[in-house]
Amino acid sequence: MMVAESIAPTYRPLAVMTLLAALTVIGTPAPAFGQGTATPARTLTELRSRVRPGDVVRIRSEAGEDLEASFVGIVEDRGVLVVDAAEIRLSLPARGIHEIYLRVPDPLRNGLLQGIGVGLATALLLTAVTSDDTNGRELLGFSLFTVPIGAGVGAGIDAMHHGQEFVFQQARPRSTSFGAVPVASGRWVFSLTVSW
Repeated sequence: MMVAESIAPTYRPLAVMTLLAALTVIGTPAPAFGQGTATPARTLTELRSRVRPGDVVRIRSEAGEDLEASFVGIVEDRGVLVVDAAEIRLSLPARGIHEIYLRVPDPLRNGLLQGIGVGLATALLLTAVTSDDTNGRELLGFSLFTVPIGAGVGAGIDAMHHGQEFVFQQARPRSTSFGAVPVASGRWVFSLTVSW
């Protein structure tokens, strides 16, 4: 009995510190992945280096319509992007494309780590609520059950999530024009047009 009493006071603070560490891991936001921090390509030639055949892309037209398709290739001399959408091969003129996003997988590591944290926190909570175990056997038993389940659920959720990377934005011609037109009353009408 003397040994159990001397271990008990040190076990509870250790369990609380481990629980707090696990909750910190759970609450840490996953790093942003695939959000397109690089400058998007402005021409089809630049796009060719960022997208490979078979990659899934989401194409937004000038009219604001979205199309998700598998990238096939680029025909530069015609200014055409070739994609497969629902088993139909499409040739889309580049001038009608506003933006292209590349689907990228979310790394499973962060979901796995968060799942392990949830499993460990659950094991600590179950041990603290259900037992007076002072040597950690029940914590180990609960951990052997809850940690793999948490890791599997976390990795599974991450596997279902896909990010996207902004890879193309149509270059717009930059122009400025100024005009003046005389009106019959002897006045002038001035106009200024700026396109960026």
